[in-house]
Amino acid sequence: MELDIRGMEESVKRLWDDLNLYSFKYDGGSREQYFTIDTPPPPTISGKMHMGHAFSYPHQDFIARYKRMRGYRVF
Repeated sequence: MELDIRGMEESVKRLWDDLNLYSFKYDGGSREQYFTIDTPPPPTISGKMHMGHAFSYPHQDFIARYKRMRGYRVF
């Protein structure tokens, strides 16, 4: 059985788009309620993924998830 990874990725992306998962709306609340993570745009300068990239992106995800659990609105 062969997996259709590209098809799986597209279906998940469509679901996330339909759920508006990446939307963020500033409602004018206290600045202490918000946490922003600034990430550099891909691709890398060399255009090649390496272990440093694979190692750094999970850190951003962990921090965002932790802040969400602590009640912050993460952007």
